[in-house]
Amino acid sequence: MFRPRVGRLSAALLSLATVIALSFADPARAGDGVDACAVPQELLGFTGGLERTRARIASGGAATILAIGSSSTEGVGASDAGHTYPARLAVHLASRVPGAAVRVVNRGVGGEVVATTAARLRTEVAAVRPDLVIWQVGTNDAVRGVGLDTMAAIVEDGLVWLEAQGIDAVLMDPQFYPRIADNAGYRQAVTVIADLAARRGVPLVRRYDAMRYWAGRPQPVSMLWRDAFHMNDQGYECIAGMIAGSLAARWSEASAPATGTGTAATSAAAATPAPTAPVGPAISALGAGTAAPTPVKSAAAPVEATAAMVQ
Repeated sequence: MFRPRVGRLSAALLSLATVIALSFADPARAGDGVDACAVPQELLGFTGGLERTRARIASGGAATILAIGSSSTEGVGASDAGHTYPARLAVHLASRVPGAAVRVVNRGVGGEVVATTAARLRTEVAAVRPDLVIWQVGTNDAVRGVGLDTMAAIVEDGLVWLEAQGIDAVLMDPQFYPRIADNAGYRQAVTVIADLAARRGVPLVRRYDAMRYWAGRPQPVSMLWRDAFHMNDQGYECIAGMIAGSLAARWSEASAPATGTGTAATSAAAATPAPTAPVGPAISALGAGTAAPTPVKSAAAPVEATAAMVQ
């Protein structure tokens, strides 16, 4: 008769449980020993905008965030709905802005280009009634060869409409992934989005530069799903932390500087690595540049894509 060796089995199970517990106890670490989510300080912080939500948080009221975009917002590559960036953003904000009732609503739809997202923006806003919209844009337009001037015009129309409704807006630029590293058209799309955000005085989540930085570590922690295109749980966690830290810092500022169209900011594609900082509550704002953005009038060359590369 088979009799299990209870002592050894129990010891083995205890050892396994310890490993699992430790794996969740601390954040992932990069090969150089720093927090896997750490990025150069210049990639963190919002210098303007967010006046509606600043007022809501300051008065102790509730605030609703609408996350809209394509599969990076929907959460393709996440292990479950709780590991999408909007879900993790809600968790981060609960700890970084204690006492504030902040609701995050996920309205991401995989495969969309900006024209498709913009077409449903008003419907989603009417349904959710947000104080802030985080609009993740550009990846699918870049890989499908949508003209950059067309893309920028559609996004700008949406931003103008949100402003007219008194709704705060944040843009999130495309993700970085290995197959796109040398594509000039894709990088140009990132720059166009950064220039548009600067021109409209809208905060920008500089995802492309952050992910490029993470990928460039000597022993990087993987931020991408098995298709090497969409983000995985770790990638969504880090992006959510970046956004939450930047929002919390902006909301906690003593006074709001005047903002509006014409505000200049450093282009995301021109980022220069600086000493890294953890993605946490202590965030320094981005320094504003002085050069006026130059509109792009030429279409970006399509990026070779597989069926899996649908954002």
